[in-house]
Amino acid sequence: MPESDTILRAGDEVMVLITEDAELAIQKILVG
Repeated sequence: MPESDTILRAGDEVMVLITEDAELAIQKILVG
């Protein structure tokens, strides 16, 4: 479980469990 100060860097792998309606929002957060 990442902490609020976790820094993601290029090449990091992230696994996210989401609901279908949140998919686009999560994609924008992680990919930009």
